[in-house]
Amino acid sequence: MRKIKLVQLTAFFMALLLLCSCSADWKQQWSLASRVPEESESSLSSSEPEETFQYSLDQRLPSILRQQIIASRRQVFAPIDDAVKKQVELYLTPDLELETDLQIARSLTEGVGSFDEAVLEMPKKLSHAEAKEEIEFLFSYLKYGYCGYGYLGGDAVFNTAKEKMLAALAQQKDPVDLFTYKYDILIEFLEPIIVDSHFVVDSESFSTAHTHRYYSFNEELLFEQEGNEFITTLDGTRLTLTAVEGKPPEEFLRLILTQEGTPAWAIGITHVEPGEYSSLTLTLRNENGDPLEHSLPLQQADTEYTKALRKQSAGYNRYEREGISILENRRLYAEDNDPLNDADPQLTAFTEEAATLSTEPVLILDLRGNPGGNDSYAFKWIQNYAGLFEPGNYASINVSLLTNTVYQSAGWIRTWLEDMFYEADQEGRIPGWTDVLYGSAKLVPNENVVFVLIDSGVASSAETFVAALQEMENVIIVGTSTSGMGTMGNIREIYLPKSRLCITCGFSLFLTPDLSPFEGKGYAPDLWAPPGESLERVLRFAANYELSQP
Repeated sequence: MRKIKLVQLTAFFMALLLLCSCSADWKQQWSLASRVPEESESSLSSSEPEETFQYSLDQRLPSILRQQIIASRRQVFAPIDDAVKKQVELYLTPDLELETDLQIARSLTEGVGSFDEAVLEMPKKLSHAEAKEEIEFLFSYLKYGYCGYGYLGGDAVFNTAKEKMLAALAQQKDPVDLFTYKYDILIEFLEPIIVDSHFVVDSESFSTAHTHRYYSFNEELLFEQEGNEFITTLDGTRLTLTAVEGKPPEEFLRLILTQEGTPAWAIGITHVEPGEYSSLTLTLRNENGDPLEHSLPLQQADTEYTKALRKQSAGYNRYEREGISILENRRLYAEDNDPLNDADPQLTAFTEEAATLSTEPVLILDLRGNPGGNDSYAFKWIQNYAGLFEPGNYASINVSLLTNTVYQSAGWIRTWLEDMFYEADQEGRIPGWTDVLYGSAKLVPNENVVFVLIDSGVASSAETFVAALQEMENVIIVGTSTSGMGTMGNIREIYLPKSRLCITCGFSLFLTPDLSPFEGKGYAPDLWAPPGESLERVLRFAANYELSQP
């Protein structure tokens, strides 16, 4: 029996392609020319040992902010150690069997799970026998076609979920109606284990359950850092913060940008549900060592500004305020939604005009609400702005699943994969995985101050843009954390054989260099601020520290 031709996902492909959303997000491996700056911040305090890490920042920036940025960038540029590499190997689903892989792939070629208009009409109900058969197919498909299977726990987690799903099915009437089957059987047991913002069950995105899209905070009670302690004054008494909700205070402390345009330490938290936190309990200690508790009220950042953002779909809008150029970039996908279109007029202007901005001492890049699209526009912008000879790079760990199941379900992406999968097939690497690619950060020299405005609407390829910008000197990221949509990529769709429900999932893993959780949490800003007020606060900050002066 002839095997289905498959292609090896080589470094070239990983440099070319990552489909991250329905609007097609592409991630690339890239490398930047780097240099060691003459002036740099290399440590957070005099108690720390001297390090080789160097990253230049404008000396007019307040020291509290410089220290925070250096601490953040030190993590970005940290080398990937052997322990991380060993852990990555554990994420790669082992012992994939060729016959099982071919059986799933054949079913996809025969219409089971494929897009076929003649059989796309959904039934109103499923018999228990049909539902059981489909559930077995679904979990086999996830093991052989979903890159997150091993990363999210493998057989131990997914088989347990399958058994719970079958047990719940047995409690339903036979036949079971499609609504109950979708929500109370499939989503009920998949959503808790699949922390993947790209995973979709018939238009129900799992990002809703996992994305920390809300930010609650208190800017009235501010703290000062003294060594490793955070000090405040409450009712005239000097107090040291020892815990928040019984946890280390560092989990809740945020370096904020105040309404007056100055940095300060305050309490804040991101969360999934609106109104989830109205207060937090602080544990403090007075100068005599006596503990006390204080209930700190929180306010949730206003989201009204997002209504205006949703009306803006411009790939590029440039204007000026107080002598500072502001660049709005609300999308990285072509206006015609063609995932292969890298010549969208607005986005082309966005990337080309970047070369003209290198003489401006301050720049504001407004990415709020950008859902992503095509990574190449982000890379070209940095390349042109920084005057690099080639597109650059961001630190990540990339690996992709190599199976007949993946190839057969790849849809329109398949034309890009055919030759490479065929090569891998000839080498006997199917089913299996590509070699793991470890992309390291490369310093991008930049003398000008670039503010980047972000929020929880920044997703996928727009998050790649943020990651790459973190490797450029003098970049200050302001707002709230991004969406956290990027660990599982290269998505495509199949239709379940009985219910015809659509399942969307990816076959490529993109991990952070230290393997810290990213899905639903995203990239944190250097300075926290309610996103609806971040632009005004940045303008005040720039004026306070005279950053517009050359």
